[in-house]
Amino acid sequence: MKIARKKVNIPDRMKLTNISYRYEQNGNQVWSFNWTSGDIKKPDNMSVDIDAVTGKLRSFNHYSPIFYQGRAKLTLEKARAVAEEFIRVNNAAEYSQLMLEPPVMPYSGVPEKPVPATGFNFRFNRVVNGYPFWDNGVNITVSGVNGEIINYSFNWDRGDLPSVENVVYLKQAKALFNEKIRFQLGYLKLWSEGNISADAVLGYYYTNPRMGFDLGYAKISNERGEWQTRLVYRVNFDSGQYVDAKSGEVNSFS
Repeated sequence: MKIARKKVNIPDRMKLTNISYRYEQNGNQVWSFNWTSGDIKKPDNMSVDIDAVTGKLRSFNHYSPIFYQGRAKLTLEKARAVAEEFIRVNNAAEYSQLMLEPPVMPYSGVPEKPVPATGFNFRFNRVVNGYPFWDNGVNITVSGVNGEIINYSFNWDRGDLPSVENVVYLKQAKALFNEKIRFQLGYLKLWSEGNISADAVLGYYYTNPRMGFDLGYAKISNERGEWQTRLVYRVNFDSGQYVDAKSGEVNSFS
């Protein structure tokens, strides 16, 4: 608990409400702590996870209405600087292997309503041998209202990763993908920007999007449910995920 308080600023008004320990399937051991203000009118809750072996901060989440009241005062650049400084301090050993993954997602705290963003979500992927490890890295959210870190999660696999030698060439990967890909015709509900209702369209969409054309590391589950780290090509959906069955246009779900 001393490590948790050292890593994260826990306000004095917060009361410790729960302590738990868990052993995860991948071998990680984690201590979890929860604090709350106990104030119904001004709720304030925090949760912190600490790696029981290394003492590193695994994750934390801080919820308070003050983080979502008013418009964002921080610019994207300032919010990114806050996020990078926090990571630089808490992930000094891993910092040089992290790369920001665009786009940065603005966050309003009220996902179902098109209100102005009051925070910024950043995803930093781990990079190994020049390629991203999509399942490793840091997710972090900075409040645009007061510049505080309100959400953080860190995931990092130990041990050696597959070599980049003798990989399937991109041309071969595309050919294999074209052989395996399947489309299914059906109705989709699509959310348009600025609306809180969805329109239904008839379209073809991918039914097996695991394969793709971005080369990087990913954790894949085998038939026995065991997770293994593989070097794979991943689908890049920048151009869209479905084909409109009426217009023939390639679009995205959002």
